Amino acid sequence: MKHNNHKNYKPRPPPFLASTAPWSLLTIPILLLALVATAAVAVAADNDKPPKRKLALLTASLPWTFGPYQSQMHQLSLLLHAADYDIHWISLHDTVPLGTYPTYDALRPHLGDMIRPPPGFPLNHITFLGRPPDQGKLTAGRLNSLQSEYRFDALLILLDLSHVVPDEPFQMPVVAWVPLHSETVSYSSVDYWVLRQFHGVASLAPSSAMAIRNAVQQEIRLDMEEDDDDGSSTPAAVREMVGTAHVEFIPHIIDGGYISALADAGLELLRDHSAAEMDSKLTHLPMVHRGQERTLEAGHPLSLFGEVRKEDFVVLIQGGNYDVEDRKGWDTSIQAFARFYHSLHDKSRVHLLIHAIESYISSMDRFSDIDPPASVMPRVVAAYKKRADVCLHASKVEGFGMNVIECQAVGTPVITTNYTAMGDYTKIGRSVPHRQMIRSPGHLYEMALPDVAGIKDAIQQLYDEHLALKRGDETALTRRALEIRNFNTWLESTCSPNAVRDKFQTLLIQATSEYKARSKGKHAILSGPPPTSGAYHLVTGYHLPIVDWDAPWTILAADGLKIIDARAIHQICWMHLLNPGGNTSPMVLVLPTKYDDGTVVPTHHPDGNVHDDLTVIVRTFMMTSLQDTMTRRKSFVASAIQHAVMMGSIQAISDTFNTAIVERKRDSASVGSFWNQFSTQHVEL
Repeated sequence: MKHNNHKNYKPRPPPFLASTAPWSLLTIPILLLALVATAAVAVAADNDKPPKRKLALLTASLPWTFGPYQSQMHQLSLLLHAADYDIHWISLHDTVPLGTYPTYDALRPHLGDMIRPPPGFPLNHITFLGRPPDQGKLTAGRLNSLQSEYRFDALLILLDLSHVVPDEPFQMPVVAWVPLHSETVSYSSVDYWVLRQFHGVASLAPSSAMAIRNAVQQEIRLDMEEDDDDGSSTPAAVREMVGTAHVEFIPHIIDGGYISALADAGLELLRDHSAAEMDSKLTHLPMVHRGQERTLEAGHPLSLFGEVRKEDFVVLIQGGNYDVEDRKGWDTSIQAFARFYHSLHDKSRVHLLIHAIESYISSMDRFSDIDPPASVMPRVVAAYKKRADVCLHASKVEGFGMNVIECQAVGTPVITTNYTAMGDYTKIGRSVPHRQMIRSPGHLYEMALPDVAGIKDAIQQLYDEHLALKRGDETALTRRALEIRNFNTWLESTCSPNAVRDKFQTLLIQATSEYKARSKGKHAILSGPPPTSGAYHLVTGYHLPIVDWDAPWTILAADGLKIIDARAIHQICWMHLLNPGGNTSPMVLVLPTKYDDGTVVPTHHPDGNVHDDLTVIVRTFMMTSLQDTMTRRKSFVASAIQHAVMMGSIQAISDTFNTAIVERKRDSASVGSFWNQFSTQHVEL
């Protein structure tokens, strides 16, 4: 028995809902937002109002294409446009030539065969910005170049943190709307170094916001000397330049009433039509059967949507599980259901419904051949959620977990893993403690291993509640109704469009203030000699230690290295980090080093491998990335040089500096021609 205070709210879904992901509703009445935006613009015509702030939005693709990030960013664009922001859109994965495109018609010639926006999809409030084709990662330097080209006032990013390379400070206020795929943020993680670059962070879950605050709002740990007689910058100026990001919990936008309306509409259709028939009728295309389970077909005597089966217990697993690591945890969920199922004496009225989206569809949805039609899917997706008695979503990690909230929005309890956002958002149902932590090659974060036995017990508990609800147990009915009422109250106050908009407006103001403070600190540093301490941390030895320092650079050196002029090296590193007037900020510096007999340290062994005694200075965030796959210093140096060469971000410090020696005689290897391979730079101090 389901209780929902939106039960009688049944508007027809707008036709442009084709932009939503088939496996998640991502719902909001966009047309209503567009009307509000239009009205707000008319009111804002008052000449006394200050000019609108030019806000650039950056996410994976264009607003109408497949995926939750595009959908959420588009919804937010409507809300912020109505709040007097001038909206500009940058797509990470779509190659659009450098230029400003004020309309979709202006953009269209550059999109090839990409699917067009659905009819009525609101785009008039967006100006599209092109960008040069980039190789490799999205660096802060490239974003700074875009800001120089287009002069936007602030940038809002909705991407996974792994996409951003913090090679230099941002030259405009930047806010990140991010999922966190870990329970904590450690100094040894790439996430830590990326998060520190932002001026504001909107975290998608309360526990994630707490973890980020615990990391980036701590004072930076630099081994810096106090004021020097030479007038070099003070530690206070450096701390001000580094700053601390403002961190807020801001979830995705979810309209519970709209989800419930979709669910009711979908259930009504599925009672009379199969999903294949609905596709055919609404798209005027031939019916396509994919070997669908007969109990899902309308009119079948045992249809899950008919009268005969309406009391049956249905466990739903729904979503897109594209990761090779099975991040959604379907393997453990299916095992848990199997244990529960085989423990029953009577299995005839218990079902596992798996509603998946095939991986090729997520690609095809971007182009002209959409299959299945996305205009149908939101109602089907919502109907399955409401028909289910339990939504089983025990993932290994979630940054937000849209399905978890949407299921509860239609009154269906969920089973999740009590880890990260899933634990935060399980309010109707059970959140099961994980069995242990796991880490897969290629992933930059730990994942929780769901507990098969614990999930099985949770299914059993909710099955017992299901039976109690069906026999009219007053205690069970009262408890479920209270859970649903409390959830809907929380959803409205936390995830509604107005709540999300107001939080972002505040965070954008705070981020601008933080940017100005950091710029003041940077100006103080550049106005005099750069700092003579705090820039690097020295590491020697065969194996590298795990990063636990805040110095932006790390010197990787052989045993016996002696720094002759540490102050000069610190100043060189600070100047390269701040990059005043430079084209790119290098991520690897090669430090000229000699043996104590005066000979130059070779760059390579006779076999062509990097010489063991070669001394390099690397950006510390780069170490946290590569340490997932190697620990040997020599291997790390070779890999760092290779990456830096590919990105064009390596420089050799001029060998006129007498900065370091290795206190032992050189081996028999010949001196390489390294100094002729890369540009050298003499930094005036």
